[in-house]
Amino acid sequence: MESAIEDGKLQGLVSLRIENLRNIQRMQIDLDAPVVILSGGNGAGKTTVLEAIYLLARGRSFRGRKAGPITTNGECCTSIKGFCTGQRGKLSLGFYRDRTGTQRSLDSAPWENQDATHFPISVKLIGENAQSLLDGDPALRRTYLDWNVFHVEHRFGRLRKNFHRTLSQRNAVLRSKDWADGIWSRSFVELAEEVNRYREQFFTDWRVQFLQLCPTFDFLADCDIRFRRGWSDRDSLGDALTQVRAAEVSCGYTLIGPSRADFTVERDGKAACFSRGQAKALVCLLQLAADRVHAEHGVGASVWLLDDLEAELDQDTCSKIWSIFAATEAQRFVTRVSTRPMADEWTAGGKACLFHVEHGVLTP
Repeated sequence: MESAIEDGKLQGLVSLRIENLRNIQRMQIDLDAPVVILSGGNGAGKTTVLEAIYLLARGRSFRGRKAGPITTNGECCTSIKGFCTGQRGKLSLGFYRDRTGTQRSLDSAPWENQDATHFPISVKLIGENAQSLLDGDPALRRTYLDWNVFHVEHRFGRLRKNFHRTLSQRNAVLRSKDWADGIWSRSFVELAEEVNRYREQFFTDWRVQFLQLCPTFDFLADCDIRFRRGWSDRDSLGDALTQVRAAEVSCGYTLIGPSRADFTVERDGKAACFSRGQAKALVCLLQLAADRVHAEHGVGASVWLLDDLEAELDQDTCSKIWSIFAATEAQRFVTRVSTRPMADEWTAGGKACLFHVEHGVLTP
């Protein structure tokens, strides 16, 4: 009997093999359900399983340097292999890292294309510090916004690179103190306006989807998201640059433009304040709203990596969030602390694989 994944209706992983990744020396997971629940104590290796999937899909880790080297202490290399299925049939994926570097493979052939949109599996993460999207540096929100724009319009990736290269060149000229309006301002304005156009198009759709999700959550009453493009709404970018020309020459870098863009969640025109649990729920909703925009533009389903989703959420909020994730019909890998009772809806319909992780070892 074919599984919900293998019958072709769902894109996702059907097997995963991990060798020498942090505290996991060897682990094999065979999957026959769209929901995979990994339970265990702190430090058991649950998040490392999610990291393995992330490495397989993106070629890099979501964990910072404080987590240390990814390769198990005393070993010389890390190897991750998986099989996924979807619109392109069943494919093998590989990730390998040793002292010489990282190699990725697709059906045993080297994968050197860094364009994530062409890789057969994509992942979306709700991590332990999801709230940092709201209270972290604006650069983090710009990166998040641009990543979502890129998945709707693939040409945006090259446009963004060209913009940042021109921005760097313009800043170099400003630092030289030998400034005169010319090619760097003209090129900068042209690219900046194009970057902003793509961002605003995505944001308009994203905001609609977010506002449709809000009514279910009382703490989001009267909330809205606002995009600030990085210069005054009243002026063209060219005029705004003229107004700050002296200040830019004085400080030696560009003061306005898409590199200063940001988005905020507001209530009554002011930045809204939230508890940690509310902020985590809000980030989940922002992610889910973006996922709906992707779906509207024909982007295939991603694999959701939900690291300790229950943490800091009350039971009612967690249940509501889970039901929205379930409605995506995407594959979900969920970690949880084993001492907590599990909500019935997590395993509703028998569509979940349950595993226990302890000291890097997996048991059904």
